[in-house]
Amino acid sequence: MKGIKLKNAMKMTAFLIVVVLLLNVLSAVFIPKQKKSMTKYNGELTHFDLFYEEPRNSLDVIFLGSSHIYSGISPIEMWNTYGIAGYNCTSSSQCAYKSYHFLLDIFKYQKPKVVVFDLLSLFIDETNDEISNRSALNYMRFSPNFLTTVHHSMNKKIGETMESYIFPILRYHSRWEELSQVDFGIKKQRDCAKGYDMRYGTKCMVKLTEDQFSFLREQPTDKAAPIVEKSAGYIRNMVELCRKNGTQMVFIKTPVSDYTHEKGKAMQKFAEECGVELIDYNRKWNELGLDYRVDFLDTVHLNLNGAKKLTKCLGQTLVNDFGMPDHRGEADYSSWDKDYSTYQAETHALELQECNELSGYLELVQRENYVLLYAGNVSHVNDSVRDILGLLPLEQERIQYGVLDISDKKERVHNAGNGKMRYDIRDVRCEISAENDYRIRLLGKNVVQGENGFYLGVFDKKLNIVADAIKILNGQILRE
Repeated sequence: MKGIKLKNAMKMTAFLIVVVLLLNVLSAVFIPKQKKSMTKYNGELTHFDLFYEEPRNSLDVIFLGSSHIYSGISPIEMWNTYGIAGYNCTSSSQCAYKSYHFLLDIFKYQKPKVVVFDLLSLFIDETNDEISNRSALNYMRFSPNFLTTVHHSMNKKIGETMESYIFPILRYHSRWEELSQVDFGIKKQRDCAKGYDMRYGTKCMVKLTEDQFSFLREQPTDKAAPIVEKSAGYIRNMVELCRKNGTQMVFIKTPVSDYTHEKGKAMQKFAEECGVELIDYNRKWNELGLDYRVDFLDTVHLNLNGAKKLTKCLGQTLVNDFGMPDHRGEADYSSWDKDYSTYQAETHALELQECNELSGYLELVQRENYVLLYAGNVSHVNDSVRDILGLLPLEQERIQYGVLDISDKKERVHNAGNGKMRYDIRDVRCEISAENDYRIRLLGKNVVQGENGFYLGVFDKKLNIVADAIKILNGQILRE
């Protein structure tokens, strides 16, 4: 009898193990892949979970806080300038409670010399809306710390459960109709941007004036704004945790429009009480060389241009005042140079996607890692546009008529006949056709298609992605 019970127990244990493994695999597939601004074209997951892919005890500095940090500080730019190895362990609307528990996890894998924390959460209470919870907690590794954080953060009023965080398939099972190739690529790779979420352009700033940044014209005050004491308590816990681990903590405040000198005074007072240095960049605009017209995506998020300025200034401080080492040239950090190269390719692709001026666009597509696919009738464009198309590596006599071409490294690929062309790049098939309409097909789907106009698809061989696809009509760049 005991043998039978033991055998049944073993079968049940084996069954439960299989179920758990299956739920984990399905969760990895069904969980939505976060789309960072910089990598919006391929939807890769590049948030806190990829922090775990960094080699143990290889990071010099950790950045914690909300989107103000992950859009304002670029660790890979800091690497290229100073050789500092850093990572943004941030999430949207990250409150002090989550930052503290993230830090508990961070010290399991890394022993950073410095932790840089944005004091925004000194003025906000805990956030437990599902969006901010999921953006942070879906990507923590399973551990007692994870369970504690979920239990404290989840919103029971809207029906959130512990089980749905342990096995996200229970929350996202209805996504089955949305699943794409990206969802099945569950093998994780290191994030070349090190948690940075690049914001490109100034679209949201067009209608803003310096009135939104009125604090720049005002004088400092001795009056301090009220703080959220519960949040302050968690930040104090973070300071103590850093001290126990032999890590220095630095408080900063990234540049924002809703800054007040009362908040600045409150942060300064709190930092002094904690014995931690505060770098308030809202009082260092001239040092940073900030211009709200070119350095902000919106009133509270720096764009790439502004992030480069803040990153360079903070990096210099970390070198001068905290003795950050320069790892450039070290064998153990050779992958960081490759990461920077990939990061550059990604920023170039986004620059291409944001460009709407034709001659400038056609200069950008001349990069060596781009394969260009053309299809269209040039008679649909005017003479000035036809001259601009001369920038492309096409036979000039063909520019006067219909065009069907693929060029790789500015070398033409010959027409396959019958109004179709095909060209394979490793496992990626490039196809163009001109039968009933013009069509460019990449990665198994049509990226542009139509009857009139000139069509251009750009494939990036380095990133293995469609960098952009446009239609040119009457001198205008059109995107679907």
